[in-house]
Amino acid sequence: MDTLRSLPRSSSFGSLLHSTVSPIKTSFADFKREKKTFIPYTPYSRPIPSNSSLVFRGKFDNLLSVSSKQPLHMQTKTQKTVPQHSVIRVIGTSDDLDIGILEQVGKEDFQDLIEVSESLADKFGDSARLNPGTIKKYFNYPQTYPFIARLNGRIIGYIIGVPLERFATDTWAQHDKNLGKKNTIYTYAFAVKKQFHKTGYAKMLKRIYYNWMRKREVEYISGHVVDGTTSRFNGEAEVIKTFDNWHGTGLTFEYYRRSIQTNGQAG
Repeated sequence: MDTLRSLPRSSSFGSLLHSTVSPIKTSFADFKREKKTFIPYTPYSRPIPSNSSLVFRGKFDNLLSVSSKQPLHMQTKTQKTVPQHSVIRVIGTSDDLDIGILEQVGKEDFQDLIEVSESLADKFGDSARLNPGTIKKYFNYPQTYPFIARLNGRIIGYIIGVPLERFATDTWAQHDKNLGKKNTIYTYAFAVKKQFHKTGYAKMLKRIYYNWMRKREVEYISGHVVDGTTSRFNGEAEVIKTFDNWHGTGLTFEYYRRSIQTNGQAG
């Protein structure tokens, strides 16, 4: 069994952050559109200028252009050869924080990603900890949409979105009436290093993720969260079904769906 196949759909891990992060004060109304930028990441360079407000970058490819003819249990094609350096498409910056899409993961970022996943392993066991194999599988643009947050050039958080159709044969996905409509992104993973909880960084990462999806005309975001979390979201969200002992955690999780075209803020 795949290591990560057995763990809870880790949007639920991120749900733990909903009650720990402070509201972000940065205004997202002032996003600026700029030319698409591909930025090779080096640990000691910041290729974008610091500023006090977020900058939205780029006109992106059609989010749902990836073929979903082969339904997946996240059985994506992993990278056969991993380069040393990552390729990151920067979307937003705020002071020393930048957020972007990890278009190609490099070996230099493996350790940072593993360290971020420790916050999940502490809650859900060793199976939630990333390793080189699972990194290659889940940080696998464009079959997945991995967003990362970097502080001073080091990764401190990530969130991964996946078209719902890639889970078409999973029983839980068949409860979603939008399956097959290609209008829903499932939040597969969401984690921030423990020392950066209650800083607003998790909230910022999630808002940019939502904003990017919204601009790509995605209508819904879905995911699994610990029972009772959905009621604390900002805006409307619907609990579609609850699952007891979700993936052996002993916890009840709820599968939610929320419209991101009508809900202005992530929460």
